[in-house]
Amino acid sequence: SNMNSFPSEISTKKTTENNLDIYDCFELYTKKETISDMEWFCEACNNNQIPQKQLLIYKPPLYLIIQFDRFQVRKSISLWNNYGFDDSLISFPINNFDIGPYVEGPEKNKAKYNLFGAIYREVSARSDSIYSVCKNNKKWIMFKDTKVQGTNAIVTKYAHFLFYKRQDLPN
Repeated sequence: SNMNSFPSEISTKKTTENNLDIYDCFELYTKKETISDMEWFCEACNNNQIPQKQLLIYKPPLYLIIQFDRFQVRKSISLWNNYGFDDSLISFPINNFDIGPYVEGPEKNKAKYNLFGAIYREVSARSDSIYSVCKNNKKWIMFKDTKVQGTNAIVTKYAHFLFYKRQDLPN
């Protein structure tokens, strides 16, 4: 399972409930997966088992960078129009992003983050615009082409990369 892509479970949730958040992505990323239909012998329990894997975080990083891979391959006759762009809103916390439930190691209590920057990508039929937003002195600043201005538009459907800093780090 790849957290960056929108697997069928996420696509179904998105279509039916029309609200998706970053925790849904983490739930899917850490979901147990069957890796083979064949049973394997487990020496620990002396039984045959169907093997499973689960991805968890052992040590929360100092900085957490998350990418939403929004490109979708479409079936098309044209070689030029095979890719789509999913601009569905995935909500995410600006402060107190807690990945503790997905941490298996001893630093589970050091798993809260605050957003300090993001990169956005607006894709339309006519244009493709990439811009960033960074936090500076408790204010959010948008850098878009030649414009630099304050903004409050942080959680938008155009979020592509999120940059978090662990809360226990000094400023």
